[in-house]
Amino acid sequence: MNHVNSNSETFVDSTIEKVESWLDEHPQFVHDYFVRKVTRQMVDSWLHFHYIQNIVQPSSRLINTNPALQNICPGSATSTRKISGQELERGTNLSSCLISQLFEVSRSSTVKYRQRKEEICIPWGKSFVGHLAEYGKSLNIPDCYKNNRSSRIIDCRTQYRIPNILCMPILDEEDDVKGLPQVIKKCRGEELFKNTDKKVFAILCGLGIQYTQLYKRTTKVFDETKATLQVLSYHATVRFDKVQKLLRESHIPSTEMCRLYDLNFDYFSLNDRGMLKACFRMFMDFGFIQRFGMKYDGNQILSHLSSEEYMYAVHILEDAILATDFPAYSKSHFSFMQIARNGNYNWKNEDNRKLLRRMHMTACDIAAVTKPWKTHKKVNPF
Repeated sequence: MNHVNSNSETFVDSTIEKVESWLDEHPQFVHDYFVRKVTRQMVDSWLHFHYIQNIVQPSSRLINTNPALQNICPGSATSTRKISGQELERGTNLSSCLISQLFEVSRSSTVKYRQRKEEICIPWGKSFVGHLAEYGKSLNIPDCYKNNRSSRIIDCRTQYRIPNILCMPILDEEDDVKGLPQVIKKCRGEELFKNTDKKVFAILCGLGIQYTQLYKRTTKVFDETKATLQVLSYHATVRFDKVQKLLRESHIPSTEMCRLYDLNFDYFSLNDRGMLKACFRMFMDFGFIQRFGMKYDGNQILSHLSSEEYMYAVHILEDAILATDFPAYSKSHFSFMQIARNGNYNWKNEDNRKLLRRMHMTACDIAAVTKPWKTHKKVNPF
C-alpha cells in the first residue's frame, strides 16, 4: 500500500512539473486563461493584500531618524555645537554594541548619502554613549580626555578634539533606552553644560521626535489614500479582456477614413466602437504616449517628473487654462500681434512661447464651437 502511495505521489509531482513547464512556454495562454477565469473578488482581495502590506510595513529607522536629526540640527552658521545620532543595537550576548549609521547629520544631508558611510561600532558599556545605553543616566562631562570612559573613535572620524559633551538618554514609558542623542561643545574650556542647555537640548530632541512621529503618520495616511485610489481606479476602468478583444477583432481605420481632419467631421455620427477606433487612431498618429512617456499606472502622467519639473508643468497648465478667459486673451492677443508683425519673435524665449501657447489654447477653444450646426447644437448643452 505504501509503495502504491509513493508511486502516485511521484506521478503527481512529475505531472505538476510538466504542466508548469508547459505553462512557462505558453505565457499568452496563461494570460488569456487568467483573464477569462479571474473574478472581481479575487482581484479585489489581491489588491487589498498587496497595498495593505505596503501600509503596515514599518518604515526604515534610518528614514524616520534622519528627519528628526535634521530637525534638531543647528543652522549651518553655528560653530559651537554639533548633533550626532546613535542607533541602539543590543544583542543578547556580551558582544553587543552600539551601531551608528547616521552620523554628522546636517540640514543638507540625505539618508542615501549617509548610508554609504561606514558604520561606527561602539562596545556596550564603553565610551560615554555605551555607558549611557547601559545605565540610562545623563552624562555632563567638562573635559572628555580626563575621563576614563573617553573614546577616540568619534575624534578620528570628525578630525577635531571634543572638549565638552552632554549625553541624555531617550526613554520610553518602561524606562528602556530608545535613543542616545549627544551634544558637543567645540569651543575650548572646561565649563559644564548648564541646566538651561539641558532644557533647550531636551526641547529640541522632543521637537525632533514629534516631527518624526508626525511624518510617519502622514506617510501612513498617504499610503492608505493611495491604496484606496488604486482600488477605486480599478473599478472605474474597463476590463482588460474587453480591451484585448477590441484590439484583436477591430481594424483601426486610417485618419482619412475617420475624417479626423475634416472640418465637417461629426463625431456624434459614430457609435461607441467607432468612437474608440477614432480615439485609437488619434493617439497613434500623435504618438502621444511614446513621446511624452505617459505612466499607465493610475494615469499619473506627471509622476515621472522631478519636483521642479512638476511645478513647471502645473504652472504651464494653469496658464493655458486661464488663457481662454476673454480679458486675458485680449491682452495676450495684442502683444502677440505686435511681435508677429514686427518679426522680432524668438520661440526659445519663454515669454514668446507663452504668448504662442495662449493663442493656440484660444484657437482650440474657438474650434470646439465652430463645428457644423448639427454638431455644434449637440455640443452646446455640454
